[in-house]
Amino acid sequence: MVVEAWQFKAIERVRDVLAADEGVKGLVLIGSYTPDDIRTDVWSDVDIVAVVADEAISRFCLANDWISAIGEPYCFSQSSEHTHRGGIPQSG
Repeated sequence: MVVEAWQFKAIERVRDVLAADEGVKGLVLIGSYTPDDIRTDVWSDVDIVAVVADEAISRFCLANDWISAIGEPYCFSQSSEHTHRGGIPQSG
């Protein structure tokens, strides 16, 4: 896997900022940066899933003000199913 400078710095920044938040229970790097056999380049994006505690969901899901601590996003998306418990999407 080839990790370009901006992607590596972005991954580190997300890790550093969110690891300091007690509501964040884990981070999962997904997408093209996970398998060793896929080549990435300067145009490859970084996909990260944040696993948060139930009491922290409202601070992260359907909100994006927390991103400013990481930097200015080029693109941002969230699932339309804003709570997932046990793999089963639940509303509210």
